[in-house]
Amino acid sequence: MPQTPYYLIDKAALLRSMQIIQHVRDHSGAKILLALKCFATWSVFDLMCEYMDGTTSSSLFEVKLGHDKFGGETHAYSVAYADHEVDDVIANADKIIFNSVGQFERFADKTAALSRGLRLNLRVSASGFDLADPARPYSRILHRRRASRRSSGPDRRRRLGCRQNGQCRGTSAETVPPPVGPNGTADADQDR
Repeated sequence: MPQTPYYLIDKAALLRSMQIIQHVRDHSGAKILLALKCFATWSVFDLMCEYMDGTTSSSLFEVKLGHDKFGGETHAYSVAYADHEVDDVIANADKIIFNSVGQFERFADKTAALSRGLRLNLRVSASGFDLADPARPYSRILHRRRASRRSSGPDRRRRLGCRQNGQCRGTSAETVPPPVGPNGTADADQDR
């Protein structure tokens, strides 16, 4: 028995999940990307890449891992791109998503050949975890004066018409545009 911790992956169970993903792809036309922050186990990428369209990453090394080991489309996102890393990110990505209009403008010339996106903060969140909630009071994403007037948690969700499951008034899985994610983010393509 090994003396160090290890992960044991049931490939049969993983294959069943991949077949569900394939079904969703076939019937929706959606592209499915593996978020490397959640699962970067490259020992099963050879199986997974047959059922997914590529990867999405939030750091330079994740971008390189997705590009080199998974293949397919490589999407890059970062809260802030470091000047010394952005050229490597661009060299390994097919799409780059910016966190602000300022970032988008700052790197517009360098990224002109890539598909580009802009993360939007819709000031609505279903997250119960404040650290991961871009709509929380005092978030760096919100304007400070607005943040100080906002309440958080269940009271805010109730005021917005959100149910306990986080679904808000006037939205459903069928009516929310596919680019809108669970943290109130959107991917607005800026192809040139």
